[in-house]
Amino acid sequence: MVKVRKRRRPLRWVAAVVLVLLVVFVVVRHAQSPAKHSVEKGPLAPTDTGGLSPAGMQVAKLADFSLPPYVAPHSGAATASGEFATGMKAYRRGDCANAVAHLSRMSTGQDDEVTARFYAAACQLAAHDLAAATKNLWRVTGDIESPQYEAAHYYLAQLMLARGDVVAARQYLRRTADMQGDYASRARAELAKLQNLH
Repeated sequence: MVKVRKRRRPLRWVAAVVLVLLVVFVVVRHAQSPAKHSVEKGPLAPTDTGGLSPAGMQVAKLADFSLPPYVAPHSGAATASGEFATGMKAYRRGDCANAVAHLSRMSTGQDDEVTARFYAAACQLAAHDLAAATKNLWRVTGDIESPQYEAAHYYLAQLMLARGDVVAARQYLRRTADMQGDYASRARAELAKLQNLH
């Protein structure tokens, strides 16, 4: 009597396909999860404020998204042109959509690029586009020579308040207060409000 061997290749093929699909699922799932960073290493990824706890909602109400006034630098006031000048004209009119459209076209390293990112971020915060604002504000905080360096820390604190992230908001507010500039008193006032909430 001749023994018939059973074919196992289809079973191995199915197992290989299942394994590949599992690996793809894990990789995609990991890529979609927001990165967690400390304030020291980088900005925290914004999350949807709709999922905040009642306490987080109270913290989020402290966020100040008022547009900062634009003060032209003395050296470049007369020479600003192109996308920056057009974007800032729109910003001064309160036309944030056009301001962001023009300011976002500036290339890295271009004159006024960091300033453009700051004012674009202010508009993005006002529109609650937290992801875009985070990216732009983080660029400004990376340039210690920027006239908007202190203000960028203050507005990053506002972004963290909007997320309900008290720890990160306090860190940015303390940094702002320590700089003892134009935003120091506002930062101290918000730190006191946070203290009263807890």
